[in-house]
Amino acid sequence: MFDLDDVLDKVDLGQIGDLAKKVGLDEDKTDKLKDMAKDALKYRVSKEKARGNEKRLASMFSDKKNDEEDNKMVSKFENDFAFNLSKKLGLPDSVTKQIKGEVMQNFLGSVSKNLTKKNLNNVGDIVKNLGDSDMIDSFKDKFKKMF
Repeated sequence: MFDLDDVLDKVDLGQIGDLAKKVGLDEDKTDKLKDMAKDALKYRVSKEKARGNEKRLASMFSDKKNDEEDNKMVSKFENDFAFNLSKKLGLPDSVTKQIKGEVMQNFLGSVSKNLTKKNLNNVGDIVKNLGDSDMIDSFKDKFKKMF
């Protein structure tokens, strides 16, 4: 058993601060980039688990070079991240397009490295600890807000 949030909190976003400054993000929004990436990761893993795509996730998070199908999955993560940037942070499309790929690829690469260090790059561990409970909590929160 492992704490996924612990793995995600250890993600190093590298030179993302420089990129954020270049596109004009203030410090508050720059600080939220990691949270937006974490949310996108949790959402996409849950969604792909529901679709039965655990093997594709395992391949994408492995320490081997990504193949074409892995890259398609990475694009889904990038699009989920862009959605979060747009809807939750209110960033314009021009900014999300400039940063979504670099930030998310850096984020996913760092997650893979951290999982490898912990001998957990078998995504079954991630999927098992994510998914259902997070989705249920999310649905409960959304349901409460409706009423």
